[in-house]
Amino acid sequence: MTSNPYAPPSVPVNDAQSQLPSLERPAAVDLACTLLWCSTGLSILGLVAENTVRFQKSTIMGDLYGLLFGVLLTLWFTIKLRRGRNWMRLLLTIVTVLGVLCLSLLVIVPRQLYVQMYMTAYAGQPALLGINIAVGVGQLVLNLITIILLNKRAARGWFHAVRDRGYNAA
Repeated sequence: MTSNPYAPPSVPVNDAQSQLPSLERPAAVDLACTLLWCSTGLSILGLVAENTVRFQKSTIMGDLYGLLFGVLLTLWFTIKLRRGRNWMRLLLTIVTVLGVLCLSLLVIVPRQLYVQMYMTAYAGQPALLGINIAVGVGQLVLNLITIILLNKRAARGWFHAVRDRGYNAA
């Protein structure tokens, strides 16, 4: 067959691959949610250890209410993160950064002041001081790793893809 000089030029047409990020949740988000639960579990272990060393009837109900509040808060955080709510990622990032900044103020405060405060609060029970320091440092490390995971490129892209595709209700 001869070519038609009056035919429009032909261009091969291929289906373009979509460049949209996948809506499959990245492993970093799942790991971050697991670390949030580990931080809550560490808090529970610290509370149990503290009440084992120093049991006071007057504080047990407050501890239980605090424990319930912490578990419910972690549940809310993880549900929203697993649903791809970018605002929750940002909220956790801001709160964690503010917490680290507040902790860094301890470097500015004269050491003698807070050493004296801790020695007064934990006089006669140095094990409680060790428990509280271990729990605090453990939670700080877990929360910083969580924020790093939630702000990785793949996780950010997934949160934005969920938002851009209209799945961002509540």
